[in-house]
Amino acid sequence: MKLQLPHVLLFLLLAMPSTADISQHTVIVKDISPGIVFQQFKTNNGSSPLLYDVLHINLHTPGIGVICGQSRGKIEDSSPDTGRETVRAIARRYNAIAGVNANFFPFTGQPLSLTIHNGVLVTSPTPLRPSLGIGPEGAVMDSIVMHASAAVTGVNTIPISGLNYAPDANEIVLLTPDFDESPVRNYPLTVVTINSVNLPLRPSKKMHGIVASIQILKPGTSMPLCQSGEMMLVGSGNASNVLSSLAVGNTITLECDLYAQNHQINSEPIWKHMKEAVSAGPWLLTNGQIVNNMEDEGFSKRWFVDFHHPRTAIGITGNGNLIMIVVDGRSALSGGISLSDLAKIMQQMGVVDAMNLDGGGSSTMVVQNEIVNLPSDGYSRPVSNALLVTAPPQKSSSGSLEINAPLATLTAGDSEQLSVTGSSISKRGILWGSKYGNGYVDQRGYLTCYQAGKVIILARCKGQTASTTVNVTAGPPANLSVALTPPLVSNSNIRATLKDAFGNPIKGESISFSVVGGSVYPSTVTTDINGNARTEVTWNNPLVSNASVTVTVNNTASVTVSPSVLKGTWTKP
Repeated sequence: MKLQLPHVLLFLLLAMPSTADISQHTVIVKDISPGIVFQQFKTNNGSSPLLYDVLHINLHTPGIGVICGQSRGKIEDSSPDTGRETVRAIARRYNAIAGVNANFFPFTGQPLSLTIHNGVLVTSPTPLRPSLGIGPEGAVMDSIVMHASAAVTGVNTIPISGLNYAPDANEIVLLTPDFDESPVRNYPLTVVTINSVNLPLRPSKKMHGIVASIQILKPGTSMPLCQSGEMMLVGSGNASNVLSSLAVGNTITLECDLYAQNHQINSEPIWKHMKEAVSAGPWLLTNGQIVNNMEDEGFSKRWFVDFHHPRTAIGITGNGNLIMIVVDGRSALSGGISLSDLAKIMQQMGVVDAMNLDGGGSSTMVVQNEIVNLPSDGYSRPVSNALLVTAPPQKSSSGSLEINAPLATLTAGDSEQLSVTGSSISKRGILWGSKYGNGYVDQRGYLTCYQAGKVIILARCKGQTASTTVNVTAGPPANLSVALTPPLVSNSNIRATLKDAFGNPIKGESISFSVVGGSVYPSTVTTDINGNARTEVTWNNPLVSNASVTVTVNNTASVTVSPSVLKGTWTKP
C-alpha cells in the first residue's frame, strides 16, 4: 500500500510549527520502509539551537506493527545492570526497524505505569497519566485505571492495588512470572503462591488457580520468585490481614479490569483486546487541543513542564497514524524544549492526541539499528522499555558501502564531514547514525563529537551497512576544581580535577601546587585517567589566617583553597 500521510509531509517541508521562538529550520527526509518515513529537523528555539527527529508510522500499511519491548524481556527490580537495556539493544532483540524509549522507571529499570505486550498485562497504570494502546482497531490514547481483585468462597473479596512490583506499606500486589525479581522489604510480608493458573494474564480475563502455599516473611527477607505457571499475591501491613484467612487448597479467582479514568459506575471495562500499551505523561494534546494543565498529573511546572529538557513523545494523527518524536537537549547542538512548545510542534504535524514519554538522558531514537539522535548523557542510556516499530524484512542489495572519514582523530567539540562510497548508494538513501550514541552525525553526514573515546559511526543504504571508528580526545583545559580534605592534626589531602569544556577528564596534564604556611609533596603531579592529581600538604599551623594552597595548570589557571575554604573552581570564560 502506498504511504498515506495526507498533507503532513508537504506541510512540514514548507512550514515550521509556529511556536513563539522557532524559526529558520532545515529538514532532511529519509524513506525507511513502506509506511515509515524519518525526518531530521534543525532549527532554533529563541537563541538556542534545536534538533529533533521524527518518525511517521502509517499503521494502515500491511506488515507495520508497534510493540512494547521490555528490557531483557522481564521486569527486574533490584539492579540497574540487569533491569535495563539500551533502546538499540531492545530493538535488536525484537527485530524492530525503529524505536524510542517509553515508560518512566526508577534506577532499577522497572517500568512505571501501564505496559501490555502481546496482549499480556505486564504492569498496572498510574491514575491520571495517559497511556497509548495498540489494538485491532489501531492506536488509541486514554487515562487508564485498573480495578483488580481476587475472590475465594467464604472469604471477603481481596482488593489488589497493582501488578508486578514489590508492595509498599499496607497494600496487596499481584505478581506474575514477568516479575523476575526477589526484592527485599523492611516490613513483614504475606506471600500467597497460586499454581495451576490459566496464564497468561490479559485485561478482563478470568484467572483461576489453587492456593499452593502461604508464607509470612520477616522484615529483610527476600521475596520468593514467581515461577512459570504461577501467580503470587503479596501483602503488607493491615492490607495483608485478609490473606491470612486463605488456606492451602482454596480455589481462587482473579480479574484485572481496565477502565477509562472518568468511567461511570457499572460501565464496561475497556482495552480487553489491546495488544500493546505503554504509559508515561503528561498529556500534551487531546482532541487536537494543547493541554494547559500538565502539572495536574503531578509534574513540576517550573522544573519539568516549562524547563527545556530533551524529550520523547508519541502522537496519533487525525487519520490514525503514529508520530514518534525525540528532541535533543543539554548540549551545544540542541538546547531542549518545553512541553508546551513540543505540543505545538506535534499539533502542526496533524497530531490530535499526544503524550510525553520518559525524556532527559533517556531520550533515544533508533532507526535500522542506528542511534540517530544525540543522547544528552553522551551515550545511550539503558532504559526500562521501548516503543518499537516492526516491518517486513527488506531485501538487501549485493553492493557495498565504505565510510570516508578524513580525520581518524578528533578533539572534543570538533566536527568533520563524512562521505560514503560504494555501489549501494542512492541519493536520499544513506541513513547516518552511531552505535552507542556518544557521537552525533546528522543526516548529511556531518559528524560532531563531545565525548572523549572511540565513536563508531554507521551508514546504511539498501540493506548494506558500513562503519568506521573515530577517536575523540579531550579538549584543552576549561575547568579546574580543587577539594581540600579538612586538616587531620597537621596534614591535608588535596585533589585537583581537570576537565575540558565538555566534561571530559584530561589525562597527562601537569598540575603544580604551592603553599603558604606549610609545604607540599609532591609539588607537581600529572593528572591520571580521571583527570585527577592528588598530593598532601603539611601545615606549619593550619589555623593561621594566611594558610593556603594554590593549584595551577599551564601557569595560567589557578585555584586557591585554605583550611577555612575547602573547595574552589576555575572555569574558562
